[in-house]
Amino acid sequence: MEIFSIISLKVSKIFSQYRLASMMLLTSTNIALSLINFSLCFSLLSGESFGAWIIVYSIYQWIISFDGGVGNQARNKYTIAEKNGDISLKKILIKEAFKKSGLSLLVIWITWLVISFFINWSQILSGSISIFLLEFMVVFGLLNVWSKLVNKFLFAINLGFVTIIVPVINNLIVTIGLTFLKLNLFSDLLTGHEVYYIASLYIVFSPMLNLLILYKFFNVYFCNIPKALKDELTYKDGAWFFFFQGFSGIILLALPAIVGFLGNTTLAGEAGILLRYYSLPLLILTVFLQYEWRNITLNSTKKITFELSVWNKRLSFSWVLMMFIFLSIFMLDDFILKLWLGDTVKLPLNWSFLFGLLFALIATKRFVTTILQAISSIKRPAVVSLLSLLVILVHLNMEDTNTELLLYSLIISILIEILILVLTMRYSRINHNKEGA
Repeated sequence: MEIFSIISLKVSKIFSQYRLASMMLLTSTNIALSLINFSLCFSLLSGESFGAWIIVYSIYQWIISFDGGVGNQARNKYTIAEKNGDISLKKILIKEAFKKSGLSLLVIWITWLVISFFINWSQILSGSISIFLLEFMVVFGLLNVWSKLVNKFLFAINLGFVTIIVPVINNLIVTIGLTFLKLNLFSDLLTGHEVYYIASLYIVFSPMLNLLILYKFFNVYFCNIPKALKDELTYKDGAWFFFFQGFSGIILLALPAIVGFLGNTTLAGEAGILLRYYSLPLLILTVFLQYEWRNITLNSTKKITFELSVWNKRLSFSWVLMMFIFLSIFMLDDFILKLWLGDTVKLPLNWSFLFGLLFALIATKRFVTTILQAISSIKRPAVVSLLSLLVILVHLNMEDTNTELLLYSLIISILIEILILVLTMRYSRINHNKEGA
């Protein structure tokens, strides 16, 4: 019996590594397609039009970084329910997650419409893109967020590699569509409307693909859903997830829009190039951390293993490797950018260093915040993220400011956030160990 247990354990370990390897392979494919699509957009659109597209697409990316405030709660509770074999609770969690997320996203959309009414988008977009396209992308972004809840449940049952299939297929569709445009196959129909065609390629198919994945893996939970005896997912707890996603996302994904507000549309396009370039390692990091999430959630329920759930050697090695990757792409940035986009890219002095350092700090922060999210302790990351939001608000209201000063300020604020989170997490770990003693 002991031999069979050892064999079973090894087979399980190999299968687990195979899944992680498949996720990395799919992510690498996704990155390659993203780079191709970005270069095609760069070649198809002029300077101002490209900058305006980067602003609108960055806002779309910011929107889809939300989950309605209940996704992470649902994921953590579903992980425990899966372990305990509680089918009734799993049905309730799926129903509540999609219902409450939908209501939250409706409120977000109404709030966006109110705020957007007071923003001079025509000035920020330099008239290159209509406000209608922006609103169109926001609506589809919220629909994408709602449908992407399926990813939370897939990671909870250790099927995270499936979640990468949708963006890969979507990027493949975008690549084919942009190639047709590059070959002038639709020149008679799309002249002057290329950006609308590009936007449709990026945003329309993802929600449909996500809903197909939902039906494929979870359709058995759609029938005979028991009535919940209590609110398994609460807006009160979910609000901290929502605020954290919003505060963090506005730095990472809406930065070109902020640069466009401070400078001009063409400058926003240049910021978007570096944002896309330095965010590539984050895609790989996200895959690894999402894969680790389930183990962290399960381990955190055991006091004797809480030390392991907070930080371990694998996380340490991954952080060092990630910092090496950032250093490498910074050292090779001139070569890679010319190979990627050609000799037409002339970026401002020091921007590459500042963006590289900013994203290295964002990656470090993501290590810490993922652990806190996995143990449903998101309040502190949400609160400290206010520092960076305040930095942005101060700069937007300054008469004399520039992109370099904004980047320096964000670097300092995120470094302070990391220090606060690490110190408070260590304090919590000490207290937890004392309680278990």
